[in-house]
Amino acid sequence: MSDTYKQEMKELFAQADTSGDGVLSIQEVTRVMRACGSKLSDAELAETFVHDDTDGDRKMSFDEFWTSLNKREPHTVKEEELRKVFNEFDKDNNGTLTVSDMPTLFGGRLNEDALQVVISQADADGNSEVTFEEFVTMWKAGL
Repeated sequence: MSDTYKQEMKELFAQADTSGDGVLSIQEVTRVMRACGSKLSDAELAETFVHDDTDGDRKMSFDEFWTSLNKREPHTVKEEELRKVFNEFDKDNNGTLTVSDMPTLFGGRLNEDALQVVISQADADGNSEVTFEEFVTMWKAGL
C-alpha cells in the first residue's frame, strides 16, 4: 500500500474517532462503515469488529484498523467482487468513475480535490475517469 493511502486512512481513522481517545469503539466503526456504504448487517459488522480486535480490548487501535484494511491480499479478490464495488460507485452507470460518482467515499469527508487525487492514482490514461480495467489494475497494485 502506498504511503499516501496509509496517510488517508490515518486521517479517516482520526475523523472516525469522535470520542478523541485514539481508538475506535464498535459504534464508531459501524458509523464509518455505514457512511462508506457498507451493506453488512449489524451482526456482520460486530463479528468483523470482534475478529479484527486482536487484543480483545473491545476497541480498535489504528494498527488493528490498518491490519483489517489490508488483511485480504489483492490477488485473492475475484473480479466479480471488484465489479460489484465498482458498480456501487458508478452512480450514473456509464462504466467509469469520476469525482462526481464518489462524493460519499470515506463518508463524504474528502473534498473534491482529495477525490481527484484518488481518481488520478488509478487513471492510467489521464482522462479524469477510471474505467473498470483501471480500477482492477489499481486494486491489484495495492493503491
